[in-house]
Amino acid sequence: METVEQALTEQTLALWATLGSFIVGFGTAVIVFWDQIRPFAGDGSIIVPAALISALIAAAAFILSSYLHRAGETQFMPLWQTLISHFSFVAVTIAFGGVTGLSVLLVGQLLGSGLPGLELGPIGGGLVAHRKSECILFLNPPVSSSARVM
Repeated sequence: METVEQALTEQTLALWATLGSFIVGFGTAVIVFWDQIRPFAGDGSIIVPAALISALIAAAAFILSSYLHRAGETQFMPLWQTLISHFSFVAVTIAFGGVTGLSVLLVGQLLGSGLPGLELGPIGGGLVAHRKSECILFLNPPVSSSARVM
């Protein structure tokens, strides 16, 4: 049974992970877009680089959370089961990064159609690309159904 202290520790870790992913995503995007004014949508827009940055950060967050919360889970499995587990880990990592990148592209296209002519500098590009608070779901281990935290 999970105690309140354990739940608070997990939530604190999730908060720091979210803050860390924001800083990494925002910082990377500011560096990529430094000294540039780019359109929000269309040719040369910030959406594709922002989607790539977001996808890479989401995949990295999933990899980190897997190593933090699932380390050693395959040590007692037979070889074939271990291989399948590692293969599915790679597949899910790629899928999660891809879906995250596609979601940034979709939101960018929707906003771009409503904001024609908008141009953003490095800070604006960083704010578009930072959207990685989803990693809170992956760095926070699932709470067991028997845990009662009030």
